[in-house]
Amino acid sequence: MSEYPTHDENGLPYPDDDVDLDAIDVVDATGARIDQGYLDESMEALRKAVGRPSLSGRAGRSPGLSIRLDPADDRALRQLARDRGLPVSVLIQDQVKVLLGRQTKRPISPTRTARSHRPARRG
Repeated sequence: MSEYPTHDENGLPYPDDDVDLDAIDVVDATGARIDQGYLDESMEALRKAVGRPSLSGRAGRSPGLSIRLDPADDRALRQLARDRGLPVSVLIQDQVKVLLGRQTKRPISPTRTARSHRPARRG
């Protein structure tokens, strides 16, 4: 006996294979017909909604790096990020742009808040 149901609430068997959307009509909860375009749009919306946005502004994963640090450098870097109210990754991304001679998208100042990356309110 399967641990998953083999029939729906009306007694109809669940298909074992992919559904041919050109051969049968399948609708969503609102009654809209589900076809390949519908599925493609749904998958694209899901990709955009899940995870961090791509740094390039296009769909897909941004390149990532992994580095090893001396423990003292790691502590100092984390403290610097805390002091500036930034995640370590944002601090490093901005500094890489500086090293490459590119303008950063945001000014780095010690008055930024960690939650919003916006300047903290004064007074």
